[in-house]
Amino acid sequence: MRFRGLEQSCTHSKKSLSRRFYYLCACFRYLHLDFQPIICFILQEKFDFRLKIVGSEVTSFPGLDGVLEDTIKAAVEDSMLWPCRKIIPIIPGDYSDLELRVVGILEVKVVQAKELKNKDLLGKSDPFAKLYIRKVADRVKKTKTINNDTDPIWNEHFKFEVEDLASQRLIIEVYDDEGLQLPQLIGSTSRELKDLKPEAYEDLWIPIYKESKKTQARTVRGEVHLELIYHSLDEDFLVNQSLPSMAPTSMPLTSVEKIITSNMNSVKQSPYKSLMREGAVIRGILQVTVLRGENLTATDFNQQCDAYVVLRMKKSDARKITKVIPKNLNPEWNQHFDFMVEDALHDMLLVDIFDHDTFTEKRLGKCALTLTRVLREGDYEASVQLLGGQSGQIFLRLKWLPPLPPDLQYL
Repeated sequence: MRFRGLEQSCTHSKKSLSRRFYYLCACFRYLHLDFQPIICFILQEKFDFRLKIVGSEVTSFPGLDGVLEDTIKAAVEDSMLWPCRKIIPIIPGDYSDLELRVVGILEVKVVQAKELKNKDLLGKSDPFAKLYIRKVADRVKKTKTINNDTDPIWNEHFKFEVEDLASQRLIIEVYDDEGLQLPQLIGSTSRELKDLKPEAYEDLWIPIYKESKKTQARTVRGEVHLELIYHSLDEDFLVNQSLPSMAPTSMPLTSVEKIITSNMNSVKQSPYKSLMREGAVIRGILQVTVLRGENLTATDFNQQCDAYVVLRMKKSDARKITKVIPKNLNPEWNQHFDFMVEDALHDMLLVDIFDHDTFTEKRLGKCALTLTRVLREGDYEASVQLLGGQSGQIFLRLKWLPPLPPDLQYL
């Protein structure tokens, strides 16, 4: 019989915990069983501390109290919270299999947020986001600040190491940048990692909340848009993901056919499973078909609108404009456009719908689409809810065409 670990949530008093622990150790020694206890916290515990240097408390100095306390608490909590653990060897042996190790990599693209709570009296908030699985300084990621915008677009990529898929969570905190002052928390949320499937692409909007210290009630402060891909480092999973061999053909291939087949197979068998690759620059052609709109906002006196769509690539600022569909809240365009894309992993398609008028152009709504899904699937139809308007959806078809290999250009 082998007992590999003991996990205690410290719900008992210190005396009770210590008495039970040493009693268990004595029993296992008496029975000559292989027992190596693992001590850790299952849930985050609240604790207080005082840090003194030469008789005075460091945390009492102005400007150091908040920052220093948060840093120390985060480091102490991280060292004691599962999956971090303290291994106490009772019997000499090799316990390397109990040590903390990375089991996977979580890739996160923070796309955008919408309808954030405005924290400023004049103008709008200047939001940025912090993300982490373990709240230690070198593992907390931060987006850039978007000034004066409650519907910010970040489109930034981050990687996180995962030690225990079953218990860990991705934490997202959105702040309002206050310049020289400490940022104000707009809201936060989390995503459990236990439901993630290896190499599966997940596109989701998550509400963020702010909890009242007095009533403990949570209020919605907006939503944040994420794209997630989890890459498992488990050896059994990696073996099962090996590519199947190609079926042999009955007829031998000519030299030209071999070149064409090898090049086309290399294009087909290079799926963009990762949200990002170190130093990768993916070029190609993005084909966009603007299909139709539904339930657009009425702006005219006759409760209609004259809608047209402006498409724009975020990095290159290349623009395409559809025709105007007069007096219709459910217009159908069915127009096709091509964009040359130089860096698909970091570019976005920005879509704006306007009401055409002789004197003024009124925006009916907007949306932003990353190229992650079209890179992975090659071709798909998207129905996107419009932001910034009272209502409306737009339907698009996106198709990705990678550039031809150099060998095929001269055949």
